[in-house]
Amino acid sequence: MNPKNSWWILVIVSLGVIIPFVVPYFTLDPANSRVSFSSAAIQFPLLVAHIVTACVALIVGFIQFLHPIRMKSPRVHRYLGRVYVSSVIISGILALVYTFYVENFSKATSFLVLSLLWLFTCWMGYRTATRKKLTSIASG
Repeated sequence: MNPKNSWWILVIVSLGVIIPFVVPYFTLDPANSRVSFSSAAIQFPLLVAHIVTACVALIVGFIQFLHPIRMKSPRVHRYLGRVYVSSVIISGILALVYTFYVENFSKATSFLVLSLLWLFTCWMGYRTATRKKLTSIASG
């Protein structure tokens, strides 16, 4: 399979998974939430902020690595990288905070592990990018 086609298949599948889960939160109505709350006044805004910043990170992450942007517009690529890192940090920290409000242990554990992994991989990517170790990526 052509790598270009694989990339777009990943984007389409990701959007197909993301959109149905995210749309209820854009109504800003806690009644539409897929998660139960003990205190909607605190938990719902945290969750919505996490979801919005995570969506920004996912969308910017896809755009940032499009070949024309990465190869022909390095300034745009770097700017999008900063937006991505900022969004991941905000979303990851909000997820860590939200973990304390999740009543189900297995859900809390998975939320915790996924947020820690996302923060760690983001930090590793940022560290690699700032150390200029990307010569093999930039060339092809």
